[in-house]
Amino acid sequence: MNRIIAMGIVIGLAGVSGASAQGKTQKISKNLVNKAKDTAKEIKKVTKQLDKTMKQQEKLLGKKKVNDRRKEHKKLQDELKKTEEAVANVRKKAEDMEEEADKFFTEWNKGLAVIEDEELRGLSQERFNASRSQYAQIIGTGRLAATHYEDFVKGMQGELSYLELDLSDEAIAQLGPKTQETAVKATELRSSVNTLTSRLEGYISQLQ
Repeated sequence: MNRIIAMGIVIGLAGVSGASAQGKTQKISKNLVNKAKDTAKEIKKVTKQLDKTMKQQEKLLGKKKVNDRRKEHKKLQDELKKTEEAVANVRKKAEDMEEEADKFFTEWNKGLAVIEDEELRGLSQERFNASRSQYAQIIGTGRLAATHYEDFVKGMQGELSYLELDLSDEAIAQLGPKTQETAVKATELRSSVNTLTSRLEGYISQLQ
């Protein structure tokens, strides 16, 4: 075979391979954006549901007179359950997002080896490192939010168990300090969740 023709075939195949790899990375990037958007959407639902739960706690334990405490106690149980369900949905979406992120970074890392120009490869490596670092911050914030969530649920469940046995004026008055502790935990959870949403949306904007 003519050497020039052979070289042309090799170069052509290399070009097709490189384009295919690039296309695959871009496709995964698009999938990651969609998964991240889904996760952010579910996280916002958690914030709304948390507010409903705390509003119901205030209705049951606040200064205003409650006509039927048993009914309001049941409503608080229901709101907490909805919060737990909302968080479970976030976890599922987050797992899907992390799976896509692993694919994304794996393909990007492979693609670095294809870039022959040393300067361009170095620039892409810097972007790769920055992207991984930004994503790591999201994961770290998510873990902090998970810790705050566990603390909040533990506190709220403790209140509900206590009130299950005694819904008298005296019992509610004595619960006051614990109620404040749970409110603080809810504030910490809301703050970490808002930070998580902000960082996630910032990362999405970088990928688009």
